[in-house]
Amino acid sequence: MDDSSGTEATMDHEKTSTEVREHSSAHQSMPKDNMKTEANIMPDTSEETHDLDIEKAAQDEKPKPPGGFDPSSFPDGGWEAWLAVSGAFCVCSPIGASLIFYPAMSSTGTWFFKKRAFAFGVMAAGSSLGGVIFPIMIERLIAERGFPWAMRAAAFLILGLLIYANFTVKSRLPPTPRPWALMDFIKPFMELPYFLTVFGAFLFFFGMFLPFTFIILSAQYNGMSANLSGYLLAILNAASIFGRTLPGWIADKVGRFNTMAVTSFLSTILVLALWLPAKGNVPYILFAALFGFSSGAFVSLAPALIVQISDVRQIGVRTGSMFAAISVAALCGNPIGGALVSHEDGNYLHLQIFCGVVMFAGSCVFVAARYCLEGLDLRKKV
Repeated sequence: MDDSSGTEATMDHEKTSTEVREHSSAHQSMPKDNMKTEANIMPDTSEETHDLDIEKAAQDEKPKPPGGFDPSSFPDGGWEAWLAVSGAFCVCSPIGASLIFYPAMSSTGTWFFKKRAFAFGVMAAGSSLGGVIFPIMIERLIAERGFPWAMRAAAFLILGLLIYANFTVKSRLPPTPRPWALMDFIKPFMELPYFLTVFGAFLFFFGMFLPFTFIILSAQYNGMSANLSGYLLAILNAASIFGRTLPGWIADKVGRFNTMAVTSFLSTILVLALWLPAKGNVPYILFAALFGFSSGAFVSLAPALIVQISDVRQIGVRTGSMFAAISVAALCGNPIGGALVSHEDGNYLHLQIFCGVVMFAGSCVFVAARYCLEGLDLRKKV
């Protein structure tokens, strides 16, 4: 019984082995035409197909736009876009700044006489302090909270300061409403001291903001790292706080026109003797600090000069006329400087020369205005 079962199992195993061999030999003897048909149904991934896929991918790939942004995604129009432009024009532009700054400046001039330059310096130092705080604050907030909340935080800070200003800023003299007349803004230019003072400020303003605009880029061009160069503007504004206050205090002692002439020539020397040949980190940091101090004196002394040669009841009109004139210089100076850099393929040499020359011309005109008032006697307080 057991022997018969073992025999049957052996025969079944031999039969199965024979069928496997026959099936294998039949597969090996399959005609070539059938092999081609099988390859067509289940194609193999060959090198030729791989090359075709690469070519197709290269054709489908679109060139990346510069800066990582697609220009076609910008609307470049529409009521929402132009509404944003109008809001920036009225609030963030010089129109909004003028409606805040100039009334406060004119009101300050009515409260001081002997310490007028120092008072203007303390007032103007606020913008330098803001120039230190805001760039660093905005940069950190954008990185941590995003752009929208960075703008909201800046707006809330400005709102709080303006609430305080609205309760504290007022003129000592009561307002005297009168009809607006264009000649009220033109007549002051017929006075030679006023004309020379404004013309000197115009020329000086042509070059004064060029270091503010291009110091970071020129420092990077001469090898300073982007991280360190980003603090140059903060250093410049920090030094400007002292430049707007201390020269004003000195000007009340030795004369405002005298102090303006000295600080203007100092700014010119710094541009031509320090910024122009600067080739390393230390010269740029020194220039930012020293130029911030010397140029800050202009901001506080310029309105003090106008107030000194004006009727106190016309301070607003005459200072407004001066700032309207020098705003043209501020508007044109930076584009001219940028054109000089582009013409020299990124070299800042001609921009620095232009900056120093126009500031030197403005300084000479300030000396001419002082001469028109009191001559060349340096002992006189002017």
